[in-house]
Amino acid sequence: LYPGDHTTVTLYAADSLTSSAPLSGMKKIANNTTSGSKVTIKTKEPVKARYVVMWITAMPYAAKDGYSGAGYKQAITDVTFMG
Repeated sequence: LYPGDHTTVTLYAADSLTSSAPLSGMKKIANNTTSGSKVTIKTKEPVKARYVVMWITAMPYAAKDGYSGAGYKQAITDVTFMG
């Protein structure tokens, strides 16, 4: 993650996905906000689902770098699911 003021990530679970399905059809399983370059999200209980959606709802303003101009942006480099 780009470091910055905060990044908020919410995880949703679903057994099927379609582009026309409303978000209410998915189960919100966890979320977290960070001020560093890593975030750990833990669920309150085990979750069994075919799909997990990672939704970034807030992100920091980051300076221009070698890949893009300045602006509100975020990058995900590694995701691990354990359990």
